[in-house]
Amino acid sequence: LGTGALLGTGALLGTGALLGTGAELGTAALLGTGAGLGTGAELGTGAELGNGAGLETGAGLETGAGLGNGAGLGTGAGLGTGAGLGTGAGLGNGAGLGTGAGLGNGAGLGTGALLGTGAGLGTGALLGTGAGLGTGAGLGTDS
Repeated sequence: LGTGALLGTGALLGTGALLGTGAELGTAALLGTGAGLGTGAELGTGAELGNGAGLETGAGLETGAGLGNGAGLGTGAGLGTGAGLGTGAGLGNGAGLGTGAGLGNGAGLGTGALLGTGAGLGTGALLGTGAGLGTGAGLGTDS
């Protein structure tokens, strides 16, 4: 546990999980085995960070959001309430995933890219740097 790190009531830390300086693990949140929460990063109430997944400096995972095993959330990136990031998926620096949006296994969202509320990005699909996918839109598998 880093200096000034905060653990919410009922929060769980897996074996070898790391909580950086000033990082916050919300009430009933789960930080999986070997997962890491960077300096100042926040994992919201009831959110889960899967085994080996990483949340970089200043990144945020909102209430009920999930980050799959081995997935990564870049510096300053955000995952909205109830949004999901699949196993091995990646969200680039400053990218955003809206409320209820989904990013499939192995899918990628480039630096500064945005995925709107309820939008979906299928397994293996990629949304490039600075690109946007609007509310309720979808991009299919391997697109």
